[in-house]
Order: sequence, then structure tokens, then C-alpha cells
Amino acid sequence: MQGAYTRTDLLAALMAERGRWDELLDEIDIRRMDQPEAIGQWSIKLVIAHVMGWERWAAEQAREVARGEPANPGDFAVLDFDAINERFVTPYRDRPPSEVRAESDEVFSNLVGSVERLTPEQLDVRGRAPWSPDQTIGQVVAESSFLHYPEHMEEIREWLEREQR
Repeated sequence: MQGAYTRTDLLAALMAERGRWDELLDEIDIRRMDQPEAIGQWSIKLVIAHVMGWERWAAEQAREVARGEPANPGDFAVLDFDAINERFVTPYRDRPPSEVRAESDEVFSNLVGSVERLTPEQLDVRGRAPWSPDQTIGQVVAESSFLHYPEHMEEIREWLEREQR
């Protein structure tokens, strides 16, 4: 699903894809989520923190749109994606995986709640992502969540396969 989103379609995709994401994570023993360099330089726990960071940002953007606030890119206007991702994962490096998963669930719930507050007109508000000003808030939410999961799900599956050898 790409392009314009209805709230119903966006929420359905969020729930369906999050279910797939959670199912995959449930396959991993929580003690193995801290294994260094599972996915590049990150453990599985940090991949979860990375995804959570983008979902938190998207939820904030959706809440601002729902309140009628103008876009405020803040640090995102000057940081590159590597710096943004590092900012997202750094606070979680020393946190237990169970806490990271629990917080991820909470952030996802906040994202869903933020999307639920958007009107059909607000879903088409543009200019929230400094790197892609033509994207609607619906597209920003999609790319920061359920369209983001498959990339990391593939990496996690590959890691699981390597670990089973």
C-alpha cells in the first residue's frame, strides 16, 4: 500500500504488519536479543529501538498534525540518517531487552492512538519529513512503521538462519 491512505486502511496495515513483526520477535529468546552485531553493528534489541525511534517520531508528527501545529523539523533538518538512528538507539544500549520490547509496544500504541485522532483531511497534510516534503502524514506514518518492518524482518530472519547453522 502506497500513496494516499484512509485512516481505516492505515490502522489496518499498522495492526497487521505489527502482528507479523511481533510474531518474528517472539521467535527469539529474549536473552539472545542482546547478542552484539546480530544485524550489522546492532543487536536485535537495538534494531527494535531503531524501529521504535521512527515510530515515536511518526507518532509525534501525527499528534502535531492533529493539533493543527506547523511542522517543526528540529534536529531532523540537519542530522543525517545515521546520526538520527544513532540518537534513537543510544539510550537503549544498556537497557534489558524485555524493557525495550515493552517500551516498543507502548510507543506503537501511542502511534495507533495518534493516527486515530487524524481526520481524513489531516492524513493528507504534507511537509512533516524534511527529507521528503511532499509526503503526507499518512505516508510518513507508513514509512516509519509497517513499511519499515520488512527491511529489518528480512535481516532478522537471515540472522536466525545463521544462528541455527
